Amino acid sequence: MLFTRRSLAKLGSLLLPSEADAANVPWSNTTDFPALGVPAGTEQLVGFKPGSNFKTPIMSPLPFFGHQTQTPWVRPSLAAFSSWINQTDGSANAPTTAVATDNANGLPLVIKAGSDSTTANSAITALMKPIGAPPWTITVAVAGFTLTGGTKGSTANGQFLPLILHDSGGKIEPVYWAPSDGASFFQTYQYPSSALGTAPAASNGALSTIPDYFVWCQVVNDGVNLTYNTGPDGFIFDTFYIEPVASYLGTIDKVGFGIDRVVAAGPTNPIFMLLWHWVQT
Repeated sequence: MLFTRRSLAKLGSLLLPSEADAANVPWSNTTDFPALGVPAGTEQLVGFKPGSNFKTPIMSPLPFFGHQTQTPWVRPSLAAFSSWINQTDGSANAPTTAVATDNANGLPLVIKAGSDSTTANSAITALMKPIGAPPWTITVAVAGFTLTGGTKGSTANGQFLPLILHDSGGKIEPVYWAPSDGASFFQTYQYPSSALGTAPAASNGALSTIPDYFVWCQVVNDGVNLTYNTGPDGFIFDTFYIEPVASYLGTIDKVGFGIDRVVAAGPTNPIFMLLWHWVQT
């Protein structure tokens, strides 16, 4: 597989006979890839299947990720996420005030926040954006990284929130993704408030998963049910939980992604959440 970073707004039919030539890809016109529907100026990492005459582009987050997908990477800019949940956590290690970095050229939107070993129950930090009435579907691809062990007790490697739903009354319903060797899972939690230290009212839909640091997650709101899905590649999805829209949340007015900072006593390393892809349809 040959990889290079180029703008699909200018990328055309390519011939890459050797890996050395990948750094000198010619610029052409996006009309050679009309089916992709990639917004002008969107940066991607592009590879080509051996034996395909280099005519079939394959998208991937970064070569060393080892994940390949035919879904073009698209996400909102940081400016689209107009509010934070608990950007500052006074009990957390540095940085106590979370920071967000909007990387250009097809790289991810990154949240960095300090871990919190003193707050009980939850310490959710998240970026949120407004959303309108259903029906809508949100599909995301995220990576999580931390050197902080012992997050949430039995979950050793971190608690990441690929999707968070917020209603007009202040309740939230995040998807928890725990990429732990011992207890890797997807699960939704229902919180009566996003305030630091809030205990969940319920948790639902636990799904054991293969430990990884990169996942696809999706929520579908058809106006009747919320359907939560995950999958390997952005095309194939399997449902891990369904609930009636009105069973817990009221009017959903914001959506986002983030981190639960709560860790077991001792670790002090920051936690990173990387948003590679976010498409709302």
